[in-house]
Amino acid sequence: MSGPSTVVTEDQINAKEKKLDEYEQKEYMACHVILGTILIHLLLTMKSLKSEKEMWDAVKKDATTKSKIHQVDTRCRLQQSKCDEDGDVKAHLIEMVKLHNELAGMGTSIGEEEFSTIILGLLPASYRTLLLTVTIAT
Repeated sequence: MSGPSTVVTEDQINAKEKKLDEYEQKEYMACHVILGTILIHLLLTMKSLKSEKEMWDAVKKDATTKSKIHQVDTRCRLQQSKCDEDGDVKAHLIEMVKLHNELAGMGTSIGEEEFSTIILGLLPASYRTLLLTVTIAT
């Protein structure tokens, strides 16, 4: 003996397929965003994960389980990364922002004012005149 059956229309099937397709597209985009913003050492871990939730959980675990000494080392790298006179200032600033974001991800954020002071202090000496003019103007 079988129970009552429900007749499903073609429109209902198409609507469900459309919702499933939209979900899969959003899941793919979430995975893409996560992979595009994580640190290199997490990429190997991410290859074996199947969903955006698993990926996000791995990112959270990595970010929140850093040891205090790792936080201290990252902060020291940020505070001591002086740009040489002939160095690439843009690359230097990108690296400093990366370190700042890494610290924030570990729960050890540096305030914007302190961060800007660190940046100004670690630029090449040839930028002093420009920095003096800009800081006086603000």
